[in-house]
Amino acid sequence: MATSLNFELIREHNEKLANLGMLAEQILYLDPGSAITRLRGFAEEVTKEIYDIDGLPKLPMANFMELLKNDAFIHVTESSLRDFLHYLRKEGNDTAHGGEGDLKKAVAALGVAHQLGQYMAVNYYGFTHADLHVFVCPEQNAATSGISSKEL
Repeated sequence: MATSLNFELIREHNEKLANLGMLAEQILYLDPGSAITRLRGFAEEVTKEIYDIDGLPKLPMANFMELLKNDAFIHVTESSLRDFLHYLRKEGNDTAHGGEGDLKKAVAALGVAHQLGQYMAVNYYGFTHADLHVFVCPEQNAATSGISSKEL
């Protein structure tokens, strides 16, 4: 199985997050817009994970925006974390609804997702700052190796 450059640290705690990050890395150059859309899903999964771990109350059918604006969520999170989540939500909504996205935005979004993964590692999964890794931007040729057209 392929591994991620930036999200393996959190895989044992949340495989879905690691896989969303890995997929975004793999399709970064093939389809930057789809990579951004996947990273929106990453941000939503981070949000749901915080709700689950912290036992926050939520409406059963709450959408992503409602989760982010919930007073209980705001109370337990820092504004900088919410800013990152909103950034990926907005960028991903744009690409999910017809926006093409571009490589520069996709790389920036991947970097933000990496920071969110590192945040989860330290604040929720028991890692220390010494365990963290710097962001690695996938190389164009290496990014698509190991991904089949079916996976794409």
